[in-house]
Amino acid sequence: MGRTDIHGNLVYNRILLALPDDEYDVLLPHLEFVELRLHQSLHEFPDGLEYGYFLNFGLTSLVIVTNDSRSVEVGIVGREGFVGTPIAAGLNRTPYGAVVQANGNGFRLKS
Repeated sequence: MGRTDIHGNLVYNRILLALPDDEYDVLLPHLEFVELRLHQSLHEFPDGLEYGYFLNFGLTSLVIVTNDSRSVEVGIVGREGFVGTPIAAGLNRTPYGAVVQANGNGFRLKS
């Protein structure tokens, strides 16, 4: 059967699938299923983080802006990870932005 959210959307994110049931049940009411569009910004530096994202499908690039205003990719997140990691430590700022590089979907978690 697999794991689903409260609306029946299947979960493919490896972090959410690896959580024990009791921990997943605590997160479940805070997860919102969202579609992720190509080039959609999930967050930008220096804006604060409002949401974190557990990707089901798709790909997100983590990018920094250099002093000469060029964007440089510093990481990639897919369904194995979480975008907005500083939220897990109670932080609402990050030195990088996150941009969707391949359409997909996932679960948004409010900070």
